[in-house]
Amino acid sequence: MTRTVEMYKCLQQSPQIYRLLMHYLHLVTIPLYSVSIYVLVSKTTKEHRVRGLHILINATNDISAIPSLPFNGNSDVFDLNGLLAFYALMYLIMHIFISILEMFRFRYNVVIDQTSMSYSIVCNLYKVNYGFCILSPIIAGCALPSCLSHQLLYKNQLFDRYNDAVPIEIMCNTAVIAPPITDTVTLLNLSIITILCVLGGIIITTTTRGILKKLDEMSSNMSARTVALQRMLLISLVVQGLVHCIMLIIPIATFLYAIVYVLTNDVIAYIGILVISFHGSFSTIAMIIFTKPVQDGIKGLFRPIVERRSTIQLSAVAILWNKSM
Repeated sequence: MTRTVEMYKCLQQSPQIYRLLMHYLHLVTIPLYSVSIYVLVSKTTKEHRVRGLHILINATNDISAIPSLPFNGNSDVFDLNGLLAFYALMYLIMHIFISILEMFRFRYNVVIDQTSMSYSIVCNLYKVNYGFCILSPIIAGCALPSCLSHQLLYKNQLFDRYNDAVPIEIMCNTAVIAPPITDTVTLLNLSIITILCVLGGIIITTTTRGILKKLDEMSSNMSARTVALQRMLLISLVVQGLVHCIMLIIPIATFLYAIVYVLTNDVIAYIGILVISFHGSFSTIAMIIFTKPVQDGIKGLFRPIVERRSTIQLSAVAILWNKSM
């Protein structure tokens, strides 16, 4: 039996505080991203320009795409299919995952001898990782027509199983439900995501250990200041990676728990989406805190403004002093 739902029920608004945070707080992050990208591109080395590209990716995803996709974003207004929005959000997260690995690869290439065996192994791991990243959307794209029809089938089966105890809003075009684990496409995508997570963990661990080992070897024939700078850059990179992982993995794990078990608290879901949406901002803040060249670049950018303001204030004081005399 096919069920229908009135359009107005599909366009019910989320809590006001959530809408304000999701759609307008991102505007506050624009100066943060703008200053960081400008400093990284124009004031620092090639390595920092790569980080600038990573921040640009975060900014593009966070400010434009992520607020528009889930939970009463623009996708709801235009009645975009929920499965398409879910796939888009998933591949945006995968895109961020790739950009994080690229930063580790660039740092690794700068330090490690490119003729060594470990370098070849890491390069091959990256190739395999990229292969799976390309394979996942290809599978999803080819199976999309079947997945869309199965979504409707699974929704009706859900109603039949629980005697219409399920909210009718689940039939909205913008809603998406988790298919059975036995679904072929779901099984393939979950397998690919698991492989990507394992490969990502191996790549990050291998590159970090390789860089630390190389820095220990370099300490005997390089200045302490140079080695300290390289360690600082690595620490900054690791902290950024941890911020991304924590702010992505915890919400995703919560959503997976909600899929397998029952999670009736909508507030947790709203918080999870907000955390995912602002992980790029927190990663950028961590990069600024742990990277001294970037701090110096930002200080240099604002120093003329501060000095000019101080000069104006001193001039005003001098004028008042002269008048009092």
